Amino acid sequence: MTDIILDALNRKASSNQQNTSMRQAAIDSSWSRSLSSGLDPLGTPIDAFVSHDELRASKERNHRLFSLVRPELELLSTQIAGTNFMTAFTDGEGVILDSIMDPEFEALEAIKYSLQPGAIWTEEYRGTNAVGISLHTGEPSSVCGSEHFFAAANTLFCAAAPIIDSKGVIVGVLDASSQVAERQFHTLALLKMSAVNIENKLFIEDHRDEFVVVFHPRVEYLSTQSVGMLSVNEQGQITGVNRRAGELISGLAIRSTSDFSDIFKGEFSSIIGELDSCDTLRLVDWLGAGYFARLLRSNKISRPQKNERRLEIKLPSISELPPATSKLIFRDEQMFKNEKLALKAGNMGLPIMISGPAGSGRTTFAKHIHNLLNKGKPILALNCKNLEHVCEERFAIAKLLHDGYSTELDITAGGTILFEDLSQLSISDANWLVNLLHEIRDTGVEDRWLILSTDSDGTNYENLWNKTVRSELLRLAQFRIHLPELSERSDLGLIVRAKMQEISDKHRLNTSAIEAIVGNTNNLNFTVLISQLQVLAINCPPGLIKYDDVQKLFRIKDILYNPCSKCLGKKAKEIKCVEIRKTYSKCNSNVAFTARRLGVSRNTVYTHVLD
Repeated sequence: MTDIILDALNRKASSNQQNTSMRQAAIDSSWSRSLSSGLDPLGTPIDAFVSHDELRASKERNHRLFSLVRPELELLSTQIAGTNFMTAFTDGEGVILDSIMDPEFEALEAIKYSLQPGAIWTEEYRGTNAVGISLHTGEPSSVCGSEHFFAAANTLFCAAAPIIDSKGVIVGVLDASSQVAERQFHTLALLKMSAVNIENKLFIEDHRDEFVVVFHPRVEYLSTQSVGMLSVNEQGQITGVNRRAGELISGLAIRSTSDFSDIFKGEFSSIIGELDSCDTLRLVDWLGAGYFARLLRSNKISRPQKNERRLEIKLPSISELPPATSKLIFRDEQMFKNEKLALKAGNMGLPIMISGPAGSGRTTFAKHIHNLLNKGKPILALNCKNLEHVCEERFAIAKLLHDGYSTELDITAGGTILFEDLSQLSISDANWLVNLLHEIRDTGVEDRWLILSTDSDGTNYENLWNKTVRSELLRLAQFRIHLPELSERSDLGLIVRAKMQEISDKHRLNTSAIEAIVGNTNNLNFTVLISQLQVLAINCPPGLIKYDDVQKLFRIKDILYNPCSKCLGKKAKEIKCVEIRKTYSKCNSNVAFTARRLGVSRNTVYTHVLD
């Protein structure tokens, strides 16, 4: 084993590239980590891939980020075109979500396979590589030729730049790979610029409803992507910091600081007021360093229209997000399959039973199948729970099928009959339904009518109705389609986003907010989901709804009448604590309003409500 390692290290050392000591140290450390993972540099890398469902789920989670990344990938491809190249984007776990290859690179079958969407490029599987190093260090990196851990990539130059969000989390990596090494520093520079551009756009998107302050020691740089960015809420608390801000204010612990006034001298409200009324303002931090600052447009600020110079960062318009629509979303593999099976059964004239837990969308799915098979024709939906209370409707339908009772509907044209909650039929209604099915056959137009029914999971029909009726009605349940619980669907994120757009076209949910809604709800179904989204739309100002908004609203019910853990068991303190928590709820989770109403400090409110 020692000879193998020495041979591999000699091969790595033979690279004729001139590296800086820091770059070489990063590569050496990566080799050490790869060896520690048990990889053999003279062997072959582990071609690790995520499953199809996992890849789809990652793409959904990163949908908004991907919309910012894709244009940059295309631009990078034009900038390094002609060099036998590829560009790629991975998520924060090193899984390739998208790639663009030129024809020459795509012809390299062995390499192309390992760079397909779904491939994992962490060091533990692929050894030393640019994506793996950037994921580990959080810094841009490049690996050339035999610096790669495995010989399979020895002909490639690879560069990578991480994408870091406002919380300092690596959410993705840009990668560029080529068989030409002469332009490596040029390629790495382009990647860095693209990553910064994406980070700044993502920053503004994440903090669209807050104050975003951009700053730089030199005023002429305020219109560039090299500005520092801080997002601040109405209480003056720093909620986000971009990477450049941490570099500019290196002497202060900016990421661990909560208040704007802990970084810059002056009262926050006064500074924001001045920034709102002027183009550029001079700020001074507590170490005495000076900066020029501007305030980006914010949903919280209504400015008079006037000719003034502003920082312009192009972002996809919020209207470019998927438009509000009542069209069903079927990106889930099981729902895709259900749709195909239902269409086949319907075209063959089979009755279709749609089962699933309450709130899984059984009726909605049934109407969707009707629209696909019988669009433009009538759908006659009957709720079997209440059928005995709508005798007139029942009679009308029976007459319609028997002798064309209604002049508005043509019996010979056909249509769809939907029986909701079939097992809830009373005995008399069950007998009527059997007769109705007989009449449909007797008219000679049975093949023109689609019979659908819905019911809950695990329904036992053995003890329902009498034997003759039961055997007839069981024909309706012979071909059964099962709908999964909403929480089990891989397209849940898209559903949540689409439903919010249907409820309010003035609100949008970011990815973390969607994850909070899904993660904080037990037995999630469409009814519960719609109710929660309506609550969010009512309580949140127009704009982007974030994770904190969801947490604040759906924690309120839990904290209303219970004291925090610090006050629990101390009677006098419990009374005061509950009063603060109730007032916090009445003030719509606004700490500043709560503090003013009770005459206490904001820190006191925080102590009791953020338990």
